[in-house]
Amino acid sequence: MNFGRRLSVVSLNLLLTASSSGGANVEVFGIVTQARNATLGNSSVSAGVSLYDGDMLTTDVDGALTLRAASSMVRLGRQSRVTLRSAVCGGKCTQLDLSAGTVAFAAPQAAAIEIRADQANIRPAREAATLGQITIINGTSFEIYARRGALKILYRDDSEVIAEGGSYRVALDSSKDEDTSTKSTRGERGKAVKAASHKGKHIALTAIGGSAAAAAGAVPLAMSKDYESPDHPQ
Repeated sequence: MNFGRRLSVVSLNLLLTASSSGGANVEVFGIVTQARNATLGNSSVSAGVSLYDGDMLTTDVDGALTLRAASSMVRLGRQSRVTLRSAVCGGKCTQLDLSAGTVAFAAPQAAAIEIRADQANIRPAREAATLGQITIINGTSFEIYARRGALKILYRDDSEVIAEGGSYRVALDSSKDEDTSTKSTRGERGKAVKAASHKGKHIALTAIGGSAAAAAGAVPLAMSKDYESPDHPQ
């Protein structure tokens, strides 16, 4: 076999291999179970639609959407926007970015779901059924309600745990991060100086009493019953 013919055979094998791998099934992120005045990307979405990594879901002023992903349920309130993220746990958990509005969720255990809001990560704090709700206020604050079980907030090098039944406004402060500045004297090259660490001061909590609990209608009763326990009724 001459060189040109060998090259053709190798090229054909590469094309066949690429074609075979490209035909692999893409893992489904979740399924829409209910939808009203909601969109997937730029198109209307309805119950039964499959969702994939990177999909963006939005709801109108009077819209709502519920989806099931892995073992968790997620509901978007009105005027909400989330982006679905592929989890690194073999499809056994749900990750999403909340950039506007309200999201409520029900998860059977701590590792089942993680929500990113204003660059903070929120997840169940313990291995137990958890129901929670998060509402974006602006780019640096949100409200959080731990309806069932405790929730953990992680931001930078700080963390806070919201006890069951607690509702708070959360303010994030990134101004106290460690950084470097340049100081110099005449005739000397500037030297980078690390600012002092302010660990533990990135998250500020303000209790908001029953206001978030009153808004918890975003968590449907059906979601609560799905994770009801005889040892821990509503």
